[in-house]
Amino acid sequence: MARAALAKPAADVSQAISVGFSQRISRCRREGKWQEAVYLLAQMRRGKALPNDITCNMVISACAKGGHWQLAVDLLCQMPAVQVTPDLISYNSAINACEVASEWAAALACFKALEEKQLQPDIIVYGGVISACAKAGFWQLTLRIFEELCRRMSPDLVACNAALRAFKGNRWPVANAILQNFDDFGLQADVVTFSTAITSCVDAWPMTLQLLTEMHSAQIEANVWSFSSAMTCMSGAALSAWPTSLDLLRAMKSSQVEPNHFSLSSAISTGLSSWPRAVSLLPVKMSRVCYVSALASCASSMAWEAALACLTAMQNAQMTPGAVEVGTLAESFNRALGHKAARELLCSVSTSWKAGKKDAVPNFTAEEIIMQGPGLLMANKPESTSTEEFAAALAARLNCRLSVTSRLDHPTSGVLPLAFGTESSMEKWLVAQLAARLVEKEYLCLCEGEALGPPGTTGLVVAPIRTMELDGHTSRSEVSPTGRIARTEYQVLRRFSCRGAQWAEDTSEVMLLAAHPITGRTHQIRVHFAFLGRPLLGDLTYGRRDSLSVCPRLFLHCRRFSCIGPDGTPLVAEAPLPPELQNVLETL
Repeated sequence: MARAALAKPAADVSQAISVGFSQRISRCRREGKWQEAVYLLAQMRRGKALPNDITCNMVISACAKGGHWQLAVDLLCQMPAVQVTPDLISYNSAINACEVASEWAAALACFKALEEKQLQPDIIVYGGVISACAKAGFWQLTLRIFEELCRRMSPDLVACNAALRAFKGNRWPVANAILQNFDDFGLQADVVTFSTAITSCVDAWPMTLQLLTEMHSAQIEANVWSFSSAMTCMSGAALSAWPTSLDLLRAMKSSQVEPNHFSLSSAISTGLSSWPRAVSLLPVKMSRVCYVSALASCASSMAWEAALACLTAMQNAQMTPGAVEVGTLAESFNRALGHKAARELLCSVSTSWKAGKKDAVPNFTAEEIIMQGPGLLMANKPESTSTEEFAAALAARLNCRLSVTSRLDHPTSGVLPLAFGTESSMEKWLVAQLAARLVEKEYLCLCEGEALGPPGTTGLVVAPIRTMELDGHTSRSEVSPTGRIARTEYQVLRRFSCRGAQWAEDTSEVMLLAAHPITGRTHQIRVHFAFLGRPLLGDLTYGRRDSLSVCPRLFLHCRRFSCIGPDGTPLVAEAPLPPELQNVLETL
């Protein structure tokens, strides 16, 4: 479309630009009619009128307002072909289109192209690129571009607030460094500045109180976003933050700021270890998020009666409980009353999901499929592919819809359950069982380090895990007091001596374990055994790279997956150890 709009006219075409066309394009830009603007640009060419940089910029801006970033960038790239040189406004408009669409890579490419044209980026260009990178979660890239901006010119408030957005989570020191320079920048922080900075205090929640105090001193009124962000930071803290969270709710009331469902759910989450307090926060009318938080609070304290009351309240509020809500209630039953009570609860509730419609029984032939049942496929995922990529490829080959309910890490192989068909009740059934922790998984892993005992020895690892997003696409987990509770059971299956092996260094032996994760945190098994000083062989993230000489990939394989079928019978799928991992054992 961009190429057609800017197609080069015949040689005898007049170079005059139609004022009428330009005025109409300008009106389209103001009214957001991007399609008409592109059409008029093409008509200019057919009407023997050459566009100039102003006309092209208006069309790019119209596309940006319409949310069509690709077309805006295409128009920018096509301008030189018709002897129209893009100027700073052209790049500004294209970068703005990319920023609105959260297309950080395209925004960065436009930024680099601008510099290659030896154009000096202005504060608007920097603000757009910084905002695009911040939205994508690339905090290091955002910081690097922001520092470059500061070397060239004084940043404005928009650029600073956009940069602060990138440090959401646990990067308060970086956010604080920017705040400390506001006086040097000649800037006055506003409510957006403080509220955004508060979101960076997850691991330093007391700093949220300092920021709220500074807002008050600066006569800036905290809004619902400010209070909600502060309570969200406290929701992951210890119970010591509970009184402070209540104080903030009272402060919202005294400031005539109406709490929303984020405020309430965060306050409820802070009181997870004290469910009567958490449930006492429930208003007459509240959102699903608040109900879910209250259910989680009750389940955490094994208060199954209160959890059941919360679910009943949802139904009375004409909210149909979803799989997560039902699973959370079943978890409280599981912990307080046992597996049988939890299973019976799930079976009684699941009838509402079926609504008289039976899940289809698939009948596919593929080497990856281990077993098939009503609405269910059990597949054998290979290593070096993500769960989503594997499920999408398998669905394309089978020409059906497959829903992911449980995931395996990219380098992990083994049994993967997939719900089959559209609106499958099996999908909800599996999600509910996972939430209730009624699903059993057994992984085989090969660890190095000191022995955990003779074959047959069992153990339990209990260590909270915190997961951090690194660049918006990858994550890394670690054992941290601020993390979520995580439990992994294990049994020693075999032990192998590796004394004298060059790759082993100080390691005297490796051991084959059967690991059973009770919770489902990101990279849980890998992080837990690395925490014990027994990292998995072939683990490039948490282990030693030199172990690849004996193990060509991560030695982690989901050998067994067990859940309950809709009729109450067990469903068990097993995947044998892949040949490359079996060969590793045979060489030890």
